[in-house]
Amino acid sequence: MWKRPWEARESTTVPLPNLSDLSSDEEEEVMERVTLGDYGILDNLDEVAQGFQPVNPVFFNINNSVPTALKDNQYSSKEDEDCNIHLTDFLEACNTINPEGVLKSDKRLKLFGYSLKGRAKDWLNALPSGSIAIWDQLKRAFRRCFFPISMYMAKR
Repeated sequence: MWKRPWEARESTTVPLPNLSDLSSDEEEEVMERVTLGDYGILDNLDEVAQGFQPVNPVFFNINNSVPTALKDNQYSSKEDEDCNIHLTDFLEACNTINPEGVLKSDKRLKLFGYSLKGRAKDWLNALPSGSIAIWDQLKRAFRRCFFPISMYMAKR
């Protein structure tokens, strides 16, 4: 028998039933009990907990001073902050660590999250996992969101 996700005790996720697999009587019973809220329940909590993940995530030891340097100058998209200056500062901080066998692009993708907070961090974590493959894609998406063409025209 189908249960709503919060009624299930065996696991934290219960997929909604595929209506094509049910008889017409079962389908009516399910449709009477399914609410819009049922469709809004997350069924993959692991993906939410991870936040932003590049296409090919790399793993390397991060010196404690690098996240500290990045967190000292975090970008949160406030009006008095400039995303281009933030990117310049971020790249300077990234140049202080050079893990062996790790491409610059991969290193930047891994460290960028440390340099953000607030709305900017929420934006990064809202990107679909695996949607960004290289640093230039992330940089372009970041600028498009936090330095739109209207802002560029206003500064001219």
